[in-house]
Amino acid sequence: MSKTDSKDKVTTEIFYKAFLKKRSDEMPKKFKFKFKTKYPLFTWPDFICLSGCLLIVPHAGAEPAGGQVVNGQAQITQSATSNSTTTTIKQNTPQVSIHWQSFNVGEKDRVIFQQPSASSLAINRILGSQGSSILGHIDANGQVWLINPNGIMFGKNAQVNVGGLVASTLDTANHRQS
Repeated sequence: MSKTDSKDKVTTEIFYKAFLKKRSDEMPKKFKFKFKTKYPLFTWPDFICLSGCLLIVPHAGAEPAGGQVVNGQAQITQSATSNSTTTTIKQNTPQVSIHWQSFNVGEKDRVIFQQPSASSLAINRILGSQGSSILGHIDANGQVWLINPNGIMFGKNAQVNVGGLVASTLDTANHRQS
């Protein structure tokens, strides 16, 4: 065994000792490991808390904002009541590409894509620095693509009623020209 192999083995053992083990009696049986350490960096409850904290996504706004049509034709309108906002995108061409500063849907909010047909496509690129939080309703009779390199989170009560949905952090060229 070379010095490098030995060093990698020690590094791996330190990783398991530090992050995956506290005391064998505090962990469920299926998570028991053979590595033991006297002074772990994280305890089992700490590890669960830390991993749960990573799922929290800040909610930047309650509705999509800063929409600009860059390909195709569409009109974007918003109407608000005292506790909700409805954003309507009336698409006039088979494909539309819209750049948004943010695309969030609050719990009581709704985004409606009125598309010419079930084969229509609305490509929505979110250019802001925050991930998208979808907690309310998205409705469309065609396809909706949400592209946000900072992530897209769907809440437990979100309702998405569309012909097809792509939610991605990977950008793509426009699907087809109309």
